[in-house]
Amino acid sequence: MTRPLAGLRIVECAGPTARPGERLAVAFAGRLAADLGATVLKLEPAGGDPLRADGGDGSFAFLNAGKQSCPLEEGQPETLAQFLSAADAVLGDAASPALAQAAATGLRSHRPGAMVAVSLLGPLVPPETPASEFTVMALSGLLDIVGDPAREPLRLGGHQLAYSAGLSALTGLVAALCLPARGEDGLGVPERVQVSLLETAIWLNWKSVACAAAGEPVPHRSGQSGDWPVVRCADGWVALVYQDADWPALRKLAGDDRRLADPALATAAGRAGRTGEIGRIVEEYLRGLTRSEIHALARAARLPLGPVSSVAELIADPHLVARNFMQTVRFGEGRTVLTRPRLPVLWDGEVLAPGPVPPFGGDGTPLARSPALPKREAPSRPLPGKRSLPLTGCRVLDLGIITAGAATSALLADLGAEVIKIESPGYRDPFRAWQGGEGGVDSDLPTFFRYTNRNKIGASIDLKQPAGREAFVRLAARCDVVVENFRRGVMARLGIDYPALKAVNAGLIFASLSSQGESGPEAGYVSYGTTLEAMAGLAWLTGYAGGGPVVSGKDLNYPDQVVAIFAAGMVAAAWLQRRRTGQGAHLDISQRELTAFLVGEAFVSPPAQPRRGNAENAYALQDCFRARDGWVALSLSSEQVATLARNGLDTAALAGRIAAMSREEAARMLTARGIAAAPVLDGAEVLARRGESWRDALAEGPGRRLAKGFPFRFDDVPLSIFADAPHVGADTARVLGEIGGFSAQEIAELVATGAAECWRKS
Repeated sequence: MTRPLAGLRIVECAGPTARPGERLAVAFAGRLAADLGATVLKLEPAGGDPLRADGGDGSFAFLNAGKQSCPLEEGQPETLAQFLSAADAVLGDAASPALAQAAATGLRSHRPGAMVAVSLLGPLVPPETPASEFTVMALSGLLDIVGDPAREPLRLGGHQLAYSAGLSALTGLVAALCLPARGEDGLGVPERVQVSLLETAIWLNWKSVACAAAGEPVPHRSGQSGDWPVVRCADGWVALVYQDADWPALRKLAGDDRRLADPALATAAGRAGRTGEIGRIVEEYLRGLTRSEIHALARAARLPLGPVSSVAELIADPHLVARNFMQTVRFGEGRTVLTRPRLPVLWDGEVLAPGPVPPFGGDGTPLARSPALPKREAPSRPLPGKRSLPLTGCRVLDLGIITAGAATSALLADLGAEVIKIESPGYRDPFRAWQGGEGGVDSDLPTFFRYTNRNKIGASIDLKQPAGREAFVRLAARCDVVVENFRRGVMARLGIDYPALKAVNAGLIFASLSSQGESGPEAGYVSYGTTLEAMAGLAWLTGYAGGGPVVSGKDLNYPDQVVAIFAAGMVAAAWLQRRRTGQGAHLDISQRELTAFLVGEAFVSPPAQPRRGNAENAYALQDCFRARDGWVALSLSSEQVATLARNGLDTAALAGRIAAMSREEAARMLTARGIAAAPVLDGAEVLARRGESWRDALAEGPGRRLAKGFPFRFDDVPLSIFADAPHVGADTARVLGEIGGFSAQEIAELVATGAAECWRKS
């Protein structure tokens, strides 16, 4: 197959002042672009990318597969200009010389082009402010969510924030390349896309900030007393994930322990606050079973338990093997064989295998030789006097529910697509009832639903009725994209899966988001985000040194958040390809594979000690220290540790100094010394800083009410929340009439038979 970004030429250049988190995010975005078929030229300093020198952790080999490499010494503007003149886009940190020169000289003249600038803290914070990926997690509230409440806050294993920002950068880049050219002469003017790790982190942690904005209790880390603890079994650990409806099955799995028969535990209200006790009881029984035995029992009972897997186990996992998730390539002069995960999407059933890792050197000629893109513009419906958004002209049928699917289509709506949320009179998005409603006419618009479904219109159609299915198929024939994240098999049983809809719309882009993927022996396994952290290797890497695995839990459900950024980028890439070829695509996106992909360097070089608390290779000392009123996160280089030691501040003395100060005082003291430090904030404290240090992750909609915002921003085509989330069936008649072509009488008949539903203000 021709990959969706084939023909695109991208220059990747992290500048000499780029910090580790920025460098990782830029490299990750470049890796994604290369996997999607773009020619990516990595410009490295004369001594090579710093990650080459630190290659023992597998980061360089993982992040740079499929790229070309070329050295670029400082003070070579002519050489840099030559590379940029052959490029469609440039990826770099905000201070990268490549971005500055691209802004001054432009890129290839026949396309609009894109410049993606990645920073730790974004444009609202002075760029010289000391910071790290870890301290950004503190400022976003992410550290406050993970770990044991009696211990220091804990980061997720690997480089989850940097890689999530890399996903934001890739999605923003592809979307920018969907924009029509500007300028009276028809030449391209590059669109500048800004991505900050801080905005991305707050976007991922939106639930905590949303609760604060709504005046609801703000979640904090709850450890083993949380809803979904990690418990021991005979040969490892299992994430004890279950919903209220799963209680009878969980009791049976635990041998019907008499203690679980307590009548007080029979209701969700009775179990509230007793999850730690329940976990200990279930653990006693599970200690006699292996993970494979527990997995088989959970599968039979449709329980979403998550056995914790190591990366070595995942390499040989039968499900991932069946889906060809692991790929091998040769690397280096010795041609060492490396095992790495592929891009976590099957494109029309085909694997997008990674390319070889580039040796240091080259002259950039592959960039100049790569084939040019044929010009084919999509139809658009821009607003009068305004430049159209990237996905203007794209119409989406949204069957997404809860977070993963609904947030994907929300991002597509933000980027200009017309998104129609389809619900059924008998089955609505569970987020409509996830929390208490706001009362009155907004009773079906509780906080979480509003945040993930703004900028959409809504129609209610019963897909279980033949007439409802026929109406849906008629709509699909007139739309461009379908997004769904139902349990596997549901779409096929309804007769509206990809083959059925492709028969009426050959150019349809069909995005299937699922826990395990469309195929493979585990395709039907019931999962939630925390299940996937356990099964994909992330929990194996997350935890205190010497302790057991840790998951992010129900209040974050990290895989459900991050897949939305990735899936939106894949749909945008498919839309860009369709504009050139007219062809649609089936995107089989597995959340488990994505979660595993986000710890990809661990597959290349499995760590001897997977759980290291908050430590990471880039810093000699990185951890949280207790202050008078909470915790302070800090990251110190070897030089900074030595300097403090010369001044009589070893780790113990530093901890004592911080303990006598407030969080803000300690952070100011440390940053004044050039040390990356920040207070660990909760959701309410993060919200209080909106407009001061961040702005876009939550944004104001109609009535100035906050809702989920954007993990990236465009300088010339600002994104906005222009519409509230729809009531159930708010636009059913309009959707069926204007898009489906149904007459008023036909619509009335659909409503009368219950095949459709229209919202009525009570």
